[in-house]
Amino acid sequence: MYNEIKPVIVICVLNYNYFPFEEYINDTVMVLNKHRKHEINTNMKYYYIELPKFRKSNYNKEDVTNQWLTFIDSENSKELDEIMKKNNTIKKAKEELEYLEGDEAFKRKVELREKYERDLASALYNREQKGIKEGLKKGKEEGIRQGRYTAQLEIAKAMLEKGISIKDIENITGIKEEELKNT
Repeated sequence: MYNEIKPVIVICVLNYNYFPFEEYINDTVMVLNKHRKHEINTNMKYYYIELPKFRKSNYNKEDVTNQWLTFIDSENSKELDEIMKKNNTIKKAKEELEYLEGDEAFKRKVELREKYERDLASALYNREQKGIKEGLKKGKEEGIRQGRYTAQLEIAKAMLEKGISIKDIENITGIKEEELKNT
């Protein structure tokens, strides 16, 4: 259904000036050609961010959008350091970027370590699942054995009460003489 479509937002970060306006962030709307005030498509919006204008502006450093633009632009490392002290998410993004841009051999070691940890976790999980299945199976078998043994023991007691010899009961049920005497 068209009325359930989520808005689509396109953000174009430009390293050059595109519009003749002084604002460094401009957004567009779809309007009718002859009726400019009538917006026809609210489900799609384009944002144009012009970094040269951003750099020259006296922007608010407390604004999260401007903090991210400082991170994206990364022309002024002093400002970025200042912003990372205020915004832990940007600090984490910077660390992640440094990790991704880092030494290839180190990155490969980290990737292999992460793969090892994932493989180990997967193997342990699979072993645990297999152990649970085997345990349930053995428990069920033991329960059946225990149930059969209990039933055989009851039969052996009844046979003993009827005067059948202990040797015959042992041969028929498999229950040993000592066990019959203990019951």
